[in-house]
Amino acid sequence: MNDLWKHKETINISVFGPADHGKSTLVGYLFSQYRKEDFNKYIQKVQKKLVQDYQKDRMYAYVSDRHTQEQVGFIDQDETGRQFKGTTQHVHGLAIPIIEDTLFHFIDNPGHHRWQKETIMGISRGDYGIFVMAIKELHEKLDLFKSLLKEDKLISFPEEIRQYIVPLYIALKLGLKLCCVVFSKMDAIKYNESIYKECEKVIKEFLTKHFDVPEDKTVIVPTSIIATTEVSENVINKTDKIPWYSDSPLIKKIVSLYELPREENYPFFLPVQKSYFKIPGHKLIVTG
Repeated sequence: MNDLWKHKETINISVFGPADHGKSTLVGYLFSQYRKEDFNKYIQKVQKKLVQDYQKDRMYAYVSDRHTQEQVGFIDQDETGRQFKGTTQHVHGLAIPIIEDTLFHFIDNPGHHRWQKETIMGISRGDYGIFVMAIKELHEKLDLFKSLLKEDKLISFPEEIRQYIVPLYIALKLGLKLCCVVFSKMDAIKYNESIYKECEKVIKEFLTKHFDVPEDKTVIVPTSIIATTEVSENVINKTDKIPWYSDSPLIKKIVSLYELPREENYPFFLPVQKSYFKIPGHKLIVTG
């Protein structure tokens, strides 16, 4: 494990998006492919700990969701008192050596706004970002995004798409460079090209209008990871399931970050976790 940090360079990639859209599964799958021995050892420990609560369809997600509550699922409630099934609530980092001499450090962030403070902290640690959205759920809410395209400014938005917009807003305001947008769980729409194209068009227009991300700079990658069969589509290798997609798979987008020039003079950001009362003779003290 310690040998990993002997790599000459580390690239921090913050993975964010709505809850239960496949962020932890994506990071866990990459971990399983490039650190197979460590992955197998960890999964054996999880199986022994969870016993009957172990779910193979969450096998890859367990790598990031390391707390027992996250692994077995639990019922929590947000600030309005509405209940929801909880999963990831902590920021988790996984070091993955994809290419020689470079370590890719993936930061898996909570998706539910209940843990927005943790998300801010995780996103602030990234050099680049991957925005993950499950395409079936996105398509069901696409009309809400279309309605926002009619607005000159993004002043307010429907509660139903809060988990999409807030982390995206945080990421881009913090200066995170968007590596790509991942449309996950393509198997849920049977790899339908027309649904993909419709979602791609709307999201590109949305990012351009309200976040000043040029359409030609927005890279969208369709993927699918099925833990029960341990099969992935368009994550590491191209697939015949989506012959209409001519671009390279996700891993090529990630590796291409290595070739980009590194910026050294970033503005300083401090995610504030706690503030203290003003001490006489001193200014307000905050920690983060």
